[in-house]
Amino acid sequence: MLKSEYETRIARVADFYQKLSAPTPEARQYQRDEKGRARHIREGVKEFRKLAKTLTPYADMAKQEHPGRDKLSVKRRGMAFTKAVRPLPMIAAYLDQYIGTKDQHPSVYSWRATTIRHLRDAHFKHPLRESAKAMMQILSNGFESMTMAEAQAPLRKALPEQIREFLPKNIVVEVDDNNVIKRITDRFENKNKTLGIKIKTMHKLIGDYNKIAKRVKQDLKASDEVTRLAALITAIMMETGIRPGKMGNQIVKTVNGEKVVIETFGAVTLGPAHVKFIRDNFAELEFVGKKSTVNTAALSNAEIIKVLQDYVTKAKTKGSKFVFVTEDGERFSYANLDSYFKKRFKGVDPTDFRKLKATETVLTALREEQVNLYQQIRNFAEHKAENLKEKVVEIIVSTINTAIDRAAAALSHVNRTETQRSYINPEIVFRFLSQGRVEDTLDKAILQGTSKLLFDPQMFIDQALGKAASIQKAGKSLLEIMEELEADLGGAGVRVASLATPRPVDVAMRHIKQG
Repeated sequence: MLKSEYETRIARVADFYQKLSAPTPEARQYQRDEKGRARHIREGVKEFRKLAKTLTPYADMAKQEHPGRDKLSVKRRGMAFTKAVRPLPMIAAYLDQYIGTKDQHPSVYSWRATTIRHLRDAHFKHPLRESAKAMMQILSNGFESMTMAEAQAPLRKALPEQIREFLPKNIVVEVDDNNVIKRITDRFENKNKTLGIKIKTMHKLIGDYNKIAKRVKQDLKASDEVTRLAALITAIMMETGIRPGKMGNQIVKTVNGEKVVIETFGAVTLGPAHVKFIRDNFAELEFVGKKSTVNTAALSNAEIIKVLQDYVTKAKTKGSKFVFVTEDGERFSYANLDSYFKKRFKGVDPTDFRKLKATETVLTALREEQVNLYQQIRNFAEHKAENLKEKVVEIIVSTINTAIDRAAAALSHVNRTETQRSYINPEIVFRFLSQGRVEDTLDKAILQGTSKLLFDPQMFIDQALGKAASIQKAGKSLLEIMEELEADLGGAGVRVASLATPRPVDVAMRHIKQG
């Protein structure tokens, strides 16, 4: 090989690995944010020290007014100082620049008050350096809240606060001049696996779902038992959304004053006691999962249940603690599952089905609640209720709230904040708000068409009245109108969703039965 060719190949390889290791745009943004935070804290501490020294005359005046050393005099000195400095322009200027304003974050009022207390304590309680050190966390919070207020300006303009509560705390939505969403991500949350990356992964998962289901169907019949087990566990996760779990996972809890080690489980580490076969074509899973919460899930596919039942029976017969053990006595591990995913489904992680389950549950719940939503809106509209749009917002908030509660329950989350923050794709909510209705499949709701950052209660009013009007034109009775409306928005929609929405084993098992 000529030297120049060799050097060219070496250069190409080096370029490949450089691109591979280069930080993503999300990682670069995270680094910029953290550098900005560090600079803000550094400058804020410096200015805090200056401000504290500038306020020394006010501290001296307070000492002159209340010179005693008793607790009451000490308390009065502090109160006099605080009362004197709080209205000063220099205080307001520092707080606005380094802590933020009340409209930027609900806790800013508290942070501002705490800052003044730290200024007070620097004169009457402990050395300035201790107060300056105590300011670092408040300055960090202030930087994040001010940065997020600016980054979330389009979101805050488009959606009322009570609806923004359903979204991840640090979500950022970028839009064009027509309010079409160009990009969704987050700030200050993750260095690499940001909300934007999670959304891209879900898009890929939905787009490739049928291929994945087909591959799982084939692997359930593979000659290699480890591959068959990987396919079986994947099918269970696809239907239930439970975590994969790892051998040896545990948490430590304090019970009656004593620390107790509690073992936690997932799909890979299920034991015979975790599976109950209730009736034909229905089985329940119940086990202690992450954070020691009791996880429950249901399986309803006959093919999967039959295979699972065989392994549970074998485990009980052999006295095995775990269900998924090969004929040779080899326990199936998370490493086996991870290897299977890397080989079969590049770019998909076993936990991604959990996020899909949460998002799908929200979609299904919104469709089911849509009937009641429109009925309530129509009733208010026809009776010309006062503050109609405000009432509509209240109904919409209640509807979304119900949907998220169902998603949290589907994942066995005790705290729904985790469900909102890490599992639900917010595109579902944005599409619902901008259209006044929800699509009947994840594919339509996420991959097809465009989503806008837009919300107008009038759109929901028009949808509610439009549905009723279109049916009334056919000369139907009131009862028939209600029944057809429910079938259109609820019953039929659910049937469509159960068949067309990428539902875990539903899709996979259609392939199995067709095969």
